[in-house]
Formats: sequence, C-alpha cells, structure tokens
Amino acid sequence: MALTPMPEAKEGAESALTFQDWLEISASAMSDISEASGTWWSGVTEQVELTYEKWLAATPLERLSIEPLNTAEQSVMMY
Repeated sequence: MALTPMPEAKEGAESALTFQDWLEISASAMSDISEASGTWWSGVTEQVELTYEKWLAATPLERLSIEPLNTAEQSVMMY
C-alpha cells in the first residue's frame, strides 16, 4: 500500500480544495493500516488543527515558538 503523494503547492482558489481532497484520501489509507491506526491518525490531525488555530491567532513573533502539544502520546502508542 502506498500513500498518494501530497499535491504540489499552488496558488489560487483550487489549492485548498486539492489539499483537502488529499487529506481525505490519506485518511482512508492511514485508517486501513491496522485496527487502531484510524484512532492514531485522528489524534494526529486533531493536534495539527489545534496547533494551526493557535498559529492563526498568534503574532508573527509568537508564531516562532508554537509547537504541537502532546506529541509523545502519538509517538508511543502501539498500532
């Protein structure tokens, strides 16, 4: 099984839709790796979304220090 390559970064209205389509396709593939991989993938994407929300609300200087939280949990879980 191979993950579909991430689309090239483009400018324009279609870029966000192309990336969202890739995420949806990737979620299906990531969820099929094992019985618990869907839970793991969901946790990863949730942390990404939370971190991005913080980044959007931060000043340019604050953005330099923003990192995802609870990454150890995603690193040590067995799937």
